[in-house]
Amino acid sequence: MNVLFASRYVNPTNPRTNHNIINQVRGLKKICNVEVLTWPSNDLWDHEIPLETPNTEPLELIIDNIVFKVISAPNSWNEVAGGNIISDEAWESAVNYGIDILLRLKPDIFHLHHRMGFWWLLESAQRLGIPTVYTNYDWGIACLRTTLVTGTGELCNGIVNPEKCSKCIRDGRKKPMARINEKVVEFDIGETILGAIEKCNYLNQIILSKNIVTRSAFKRTFKHQQRLFNILTKLDHIFTPSEFGKKFFSQFGVRNDRISKLTWPYDRLEETFDVPLNDQFIITFIGRVSPDKGVHLIFEALENLPNLTSICLRILGINDSEYCINLQNKYPNKVNQHTVEWVQWSEIKPYLASTDALIIPSIWMDNTPLTLIEAIVYKVPIIAPSLPSISEYLENGVGYMFNFNDSVSLSKAIQTAYSEIKKKSSTNTIFPKILSVNEYAIELMKIYKSICIKE
Repeated sequence: MNVLFASRYVNPTNPRTNHNIINQVRGLKKICNVEVLTWPSNDLWDHEIPLETPNTEPLELIIDNIVFKVISAPNSWNEVAGGNIISDEAWESAVNYGIDILLRLKPDIFHLHHRMGFWWLLESAQRLGIPTVYTNYDWGIACLRTTLVTGTGELCNGIVNPEKCSKCIRDGRKKPMARINEKVVEFDIGETILGAIEKCNYLNQIILSKNIVTRSAFKRTFKHQQRLFNILTKLDHIFTPSEFGKKFFSQFGVRNDRISKLTWPYDRLEETFDVPLNDQFIITFIGRVSPDKGVHLIFEALENLPNLTSICLRILGINDSEYCINLQNKYPNKVNQHTVEWVQWSEIKPYLASTDALIIPSIWMDNTPLTLIEAIVYKVPIIAPSLPSISEYLENGVGYMFNFNDSVSLSKAIQTAYSEIKKKSSTNTIFPKILSVNEYAIELMKIYKSICIKE
């Protein structure tokens, strides 16, 4: 069986990147032929940038025994910021290009993993009669803000419709020029002028680079959701890592027997680490230090705990973003009396082995983050927001939950964890079972085979 993944690029040899996709490829390679179709439209690409014109023959790269098929395409085929969508003309061009690529690669199964810049390929495959599968990593295939957080900063209930979602997009565009842009396209004359400008290739590049929208939020949302229903109702299967995900995708007409909850896979390495004796209570954040990850909430929470002693906060994954630098400057090594350690990206397992609790302060509908799975595998308690995409994993003593985007509630969760974790025996906590990479591949293959038999 020939399986074609479509995913944003991830270098399998780079320890600083999330290897979820790479792990799945490695597992499947043992039981079928699998290649990865990728478009270097994200900041992880670390090779020569192909031209922005569609290439008729994908560039083949073999990295660490994984075959990548690299396509190039204009930016107009990729959604950009501001709740934008691909124009009708660009969508049709992209779909036809996808048909040419798929006819060359001849997959038995087309499996989309990251929808950004790629989801028109689902329609390409469906027009050719190639079975289509989708795994969601965020919510952007349905939510143009991608986060399932409203424009006013509240957690969305996950119910999608054009009126609600277009208001959310307008509310979320905070910059003055972005708000003016939204007002202009509410009028027919504004939409007509910007639409005419969009048809000029040179000016269209400027529009894309400045995140300018050319249609009203309602029209953009309506068109996006129209495409979404058309594609999802024809999907052969969806994989999602939570019960919330299953409920979310069922609203688009996807049959329940075509949606599977499948938790991200992870292989535990049976190795021991020298863990230094430490009287401190250590909480560790692992991931990209960015606003959506809510790292600032941890510091705000610790500022609310001046009477608690011997806490050490470790931040693993520092970068050169303005957000990260500002936090480092404000809290170089202390927050109140609590110790702060800033750590470059490195092998995480020794840090999991020496931490009392992992902390996940995300301020978006985090889709069962891989760090959550890693902590469960290594039996590390978790402090996390009570998100429906996370909370089902935190039962039976596994987690300490706090209210979404609430540093005061987080303070209480940290205090509870501080009081309880070291008092517990290991038998008091029941961690969920996590599939190994090979077990996960077997589950994927079961679905692939069932689809091909029906076809």
